[in-house]
Amino acid sequence: MGFLENLGENLSESLTSFSNDVTTITKGVIDSNGLHSQIKKNDETLKKLYEDLGRSYYNATKDSPSEADVQRIRQIADIEEAQVNLRAQLQTGPENPGTAATVVCPKCGAVTEKAKFCKQCGAALE
Repeated sequence: MGFLENLGENLSESLTSFSNDVTTITKGVIDSNGLHSQIKKNDETLKKLYEDLGRSYYNATKDSPSEADVQRIRQIADIEEAQVNLRAQLQTGPENPGTAATVVCPKCGAVTEKAKFCKQCGAALE
């Protein structure tokens, strides 16, 4: 019976050790996922802050830009004008010129079929 008792003790110790290892690995995975989530959240926050800062700087300096910013400000103005024209084309639709087939969300800029709320961000559409 000594052999069976030793086998039982060794098996019990092995299972306990295995269980502890699995717990440690699982905790590491959970911690890692939390870190990845926090990194992604911080990256999104930084992107938004940089965007807000850039927009603020652009609005403050577009009327009297530095030499280095003149070309970028011209590009922004050209793209903004093109966007207005493209959105206007989408609103009138090729089938029925002059009637609004779609609307542009004032909050996120998404183009959607006429609706009370934006399907992208949920903002109220007029």
